[in-house]
Amino acid sequence: MRRLFLRLYLTVGVAALLTALGMITLASLPRIRHGLGLPRGESGEGPARPPHAGRSPRGDVAEERAVAFVRETARRLQAGEPAPEVLAAARPWVGESVHVAPLARLDVHGRDRTRLARGEVVMTGPPYARRALLLVPESDRVVVGRLPPPEPPPLGGHVLGTLLLMAFAALGLTLALWPLRRQLVHLADTSERFIGGDLGARVELSGADAMQDIAKAFNGMAARSEELLERHRELLQSVSHEMRTPVARLLFAIEQLADEEDPLARDAILADMRATTGEMRALTDELLAFYRLGPDAPAIERSSVDLSELVDDVASRWTGAVVERADACALVAGDERLLFRAIDNLAANAVRYAQPPTLRLERAGAEWLVHVDDGGEGIPVERRDDVFEPFVRLESSRSRETGGSGLGLAIVRRVVERHRGSVTITQSPERGCRVTLRLPAAG
Repeated sequence: MRRLFLRLYLTVGVAALLTALGMITLASLPRIRHGLGLPRGESGEGPARPPHAGRSPRGDVAEERAVAFVRETARRLQAGEPAPEVLAAARPWVGESVHVAPLARLDVHGRDRTRLARGEVVMTGPPYARRALLLVPESDRVVVGRLPPPEPPPLGGHVLGTLLLMAFAALGLTLALWPLRRQLVHLADTSERFIGGDLGARVELSGADAMQDIAKAFNGMAARSEELLERHRELLQSVSHEMRTPVARLLFAIEQLADEEDPLARDAILADMRATTGEMRALTDELLAFYRLGPDAPAIERSSVDLSELVDDVASRWTGAVVERADACALVAGDERLLFRAIDNLAANAVRYAQPPTLRLERAGAEWLVHVDDGGEGIPVERRDDVFEPFVRLESSRSRETGGSGLGLAIVRRVVERHRGSVTITQSPERGCRVTLRLPAAG
C-alpha cells in the first residue's frame, strides 16, 4: 500500500514537471514568433531598428507610427517620387517591412476595399502580423506597412508563476490524498490481521470519510466470514460429538466379539454393529445433504410439482398417516425430490417422537400450506426456533431408540428456503406439534 502511494506521488510529481515544461514552452511561443517576425537588415546580421527603437513600441503607438509612415510614403509616391527611392530611404528605419503592391494582388475585399477607396488606412492581419494599408491616390498601388510585433512578456515571470502553480497544485493534491492514504493503510493492516486469524478485526473509520462505503463492505464481509467459520467450527464439533458415540459402540462391540464364543451372542453383537454402522451412514448422508443445500450451493432445477401427489406419496410410506386436503391439485415450482424429502422428514419426526402424523394441505392467498400434525407432547415455544439448527435435539428425544441424526429439521428449513418459502412450528389441533411449510403457488 505504501509503495502504491509512493508511485502515485512520483506520478503526480512527474506530471507536474511535464505540465510546467509544457506551459513554459507555450509561454515561449510569443517570443519565438517575435524573433521570427523581426525584419532582417540588408547585411543579414540582425534586425534593423529605427533610431528610436530600443524595444518594440506599445501596440497603439506602433499603430500610430505605421499609419503616419504609410501616409507619408503614399504622399511622396503621389507627388511623383520614384518608389525605389522612397522605399530605399525608409529601409534604414523599418527594414523590409514596407513595400508597394498592386491592389489586385492583395487579399482585400468588402468593407476594407471600400475604406481603401475612400483614402482610409486599413489595419489587417493577426496580432503578430498586423499590416497598415493605404491606397496611393489616383493609382492602383497600395502602400503596405507591417507593424513590428509586440514585445512578449519576460519569460522569467512565466517560469516562476508556472512553477509556483505546479508546486501549489502538487501540495494540494498531496494534502487531499493523505487522509485517503491513511485510511487505505488502515484497511490493509486490518485485512492482514483478519487473514492472520484475528476474526474480530474490523475497520474503524469515523465521520464522513471517503472510505466509509468500503469500510462497511469490508466489515460486513468480515462479520459474515466470521459467522460462517464459527458455524463451520461448531458443525465440526457437533459431527465429532455425534460420531464419538457410535464409534465407541463399534470399538466396544469389536472387543466383545473377540472374547465371545457363544454363536447366538456373536450374532447379537454383529446385529448391533450393523445397526451402528447404519446410523453412521445415515448421519453421513444427512450431513452431505445439509451441505449441498448451503448458501453457496448451485441453483435448484425447478419444475411444476403437485404437492397433493407428494403428500399422498409421503403418507403411503408411514402406517397410520392421514391426509386431509380440499384441493385435488396444488402446483408449486420447485425440485420434486427435495420437497418430498422435506415433507418425509417431518413425517418421520412425527412417527419417531409421537405418533403417525396427519398431513393437511390448504391454500392461503398466493401460497400453499403443508401442515404436518402429530398428537405428541409438542415443542416448548422457547425451543421452536432452536430445533431447526443442526444437531439440536430436545432433551426428551436423546435416546438411541428414537434415533435421528439431528439434521432432519435443519435440512427441511434449507429446502424450504431454497424454494423461497418458510417453515414454522405451532401447536396442532391435536395439541401436539404442527410444522407448517409455506411455499409460493405456481403461476
